[in-house]
Amino acid sequence: MKNNSELIHDVQKEKPQKKLADRIVLFIIFFIISASIITITIICSTYERDKKKNEIIKQDVLQYEDAQKEFSVDFDYLKGINTDVVAWIRFDNPAIISYPVLRGINNSQYLHHDLNKNYNVNGSIFEDMNNASDFTDLNTIVYGHNMLDGSMFGSLQQYKDPSFWEDNQYFYIYTPDKIKHTYHIYAAYIVSPNSDIYTYKFGNDQLYQDYLNKYDKKKLYETNLKATTSDHIITLSTCTFHGKKRMVLQAIETEKKQL
Repeated sequence: MKNNSELIHDVQKEKPQKKLADRIVLFIIFFIISASIITITIICSTYERDKKKNEIIKQDVLQYEDAQKEFSVDFDYLKGINTDVVAWIRFDNPAIISYPVLRGINNSQYLHHDLNKNYNVNGSIFEDMNNASDFTDLNTIVYGHNMLDGSMFGSLQQYKDPSFWEDNQYFYIYTPDKIKHTYHIYAAYIVSPNSDIYTYKFGNDQLYQDYLNKYDKKKLYETNLKATTSDHIITLSTCTFHGKKRMVLQAIETEKKQL
């Protein structure tokens, strides 16, 4: 059994080791906090930079509705930047969704590249590579990132709330052939990334009806709207639940108007 002097010696010996361990822990905490602040600063500056770039693009290519002229898009200007532009998507609300739609050689190309084909963590809004560029497929699929500031397709998360859908049921797709497609949102879903909701072609009407029936039962809430086999629909898709699931809206094309 140790006497008092030996115990005091052991305690004094442990103190420098404990101080070193405490300093290491404090350094790790400081490093994590500093890295987090730097990361958040970079993300915020990226959001702000992209917001300004998008506003400049909108000023150059968009003409808004007034008493004389309806909203229109200068696709010649856009295609002068990138020939992969196939459309423009616009919501009245959330108004932040107003972007060119691109279509790449694969579904990864515009996941992290912008209109100018430069790397960008926000990516672009893009149509599925397998869809027709004129939005004539029975189911046209359009993807966009769920950005924290609500940009790209981040604002689609609001459609988890049926009261938001009640007040915001329509959006528009404009195409280079000067067609305005009006869409009526009829369903919101949470699905897995490999869900067959992303089916875009159907062998016959019965297969299409089976698909519509299946997903009618999976709506987040009832809208009292249903698509039929005579309808062309559009599927808007973004990430949710930290990328593990997909937030999806589906809408029926209700009008094609020549501008």
